[in-house]
Amino acid sequence: MSIEEKANQIIDHARQLARRAKSWTEFSNQMFSQDDGYVAKTFPRMTERQSFYDMVQYAEVNEIFLSLIKRFGVADGAAPKKSGKFIVRVPKTIHSVLEVEASEEGVSLNQLALTKLSVRLKDAADLTTSLIVEAYRQVCDGYSSDRVIVDPEFNKRFLDKCRKVGLTQSDYELNHILFDIRKSGKAVLPPATKKPKITDYDDFLFASEIAFRYLQRRDSVTLDRVLCDSEFRAKFDAIAQRLSPEQSPFKLRMGALYLRKTHRLSPQEALAPSYDLIMAGKVGNVKLGDLPEFPGMYAFYESGVRPIYAGETAHLRHRIRLHLEHANHQFLPSWLELGCESNLELKFFSLPKFSAKDRLLWLNHFINREKPPLNYQIAA
Repeated sequence: MSIEEKANQIIDHARQLARRAKSWTEFSNQMFSQDDGYVAKTFPRMTERQSFYDMVQYAEVNEIFLSLIKRFGVADGAAPKKSGKFIVRVPKTIHSVLEVEASEEGVSLNQLALTKLSVRLKDAADLTTSLIVEAYRQVCDGYSSDRVIVDPEFNKRFLDKCRKVGLTQSDYELNHILFDIRKSGKAVLPPATKKPKITDYDDFLFASEIAFRYLQRRDSVTLDRVLCDSEFRAKFDAIAQRLSPEQSPFKLRMGALYLRKTHRLSPQEALAPSYDLIMAGKVGNVKLGDLPEFPGMYAFYESGVRPIYAGETAHLRHRIRLHLEHANHQFLPSWLELGCESNLELKFFSLPKFSAKDRLLWLNHFINREKPPLNYQIAA
């Protein structure tokens, strides 16, 4: 079945679902869920799904979705109205303790529970923030919150300390709150007096970028989610280390943060010199000895037409070798399952006096113009 026929099937399904949907969230979940949504099932391969996103049928599905939001309302259509009643299941020991406390206070169990639930969320949030800051202070050893979150050893110590002071949130929530404290200034963290000594980003930054972009496209996750959530961190580590096996999870995660801090996950529009990339040929036939060992830019193309990934480096031949040596000389290893591994071609441009600034200007301009799927995303 062609992509056009599949896209028309999606339209038909969206129209039928819109007629019986009880809320716009029901429609959204059934159509767009990354795990079992109708779009994901119809286009399981990322390259086909990306093509669908550029079609008029996708625009029509979005129009149907927007019409449902207008019909149900943004708030009212998100979920059924609340009755004011809900059931909370607690361990028997807690139930017994609450009954004793209610008896001592001379109130019903329902009144006691209502009083406890009425404590302002802001007060609880302020206490949580204070406890997280204290846990961080005790384990950071002079490093920043970034190090404490992405370094496996530091993060385990931080989370263990959070548990010891009584915090019950998930690992993801605790890590994300620490990230948020640092970015929002909601509380004062101890100043960082030490920095990780990483000087070889050029050897593994591509692995960090491809691993994150792949997860972002497949699971619609942000970088914060990937770095704070143990499940997504494990997925990120597995992909990045297969692309760059000699690097530690800590360095690969720091590479992802470095990409964001240098604006490579949200490329800035800028005037840049124009260079026409030179065709090196099919990726499987590339001879590394024919590539210059100079600073340069490069891109892997699907069938010579659509760029899949672009990069810049201080050592072009060395970088391409790193791309190919762990992927059966194909750049995209088959286990990524993108569906275009066998039709890739390499193009490049290299000059001995290319500065890092000029290379990055070119790369940002290229990514914004060509939108390679393993570089470009709406948000990171």
